[in-house]
Amino acid sequence: IPNKRRRLKQELKENIGMMREQLMDVLTTQFDKELVRSLNEIEAAIAPYTRFIRSERKHLESAREEFDIIQKWLERQQEEIDSM
Repeated sequence: IPNKRRRLKQELKENIGMMREQLMDVLTTQFDKELVRSLNEIEAAIAPYTRFIRSERKHLESAREEFDIIQKWLERQQEEIDSM
């Protein structure tokens, strides 16, 4: 009986260990799936704002380029006036 008891305890330990590993695998897999799903939802929610910011950045860059051109033109005009 003591040998059988020892063997059963060992089997129980092994089974518990395997169940823990399986549980961790399942939990990790599920967590990863939920994480990806959540990130996709967040990206979808902010997508309109991201597009807006990209669009506005292009407009601002274009305006900045125009401003730089006008500023250089004005500087040349000022130099011409000063040289008269």
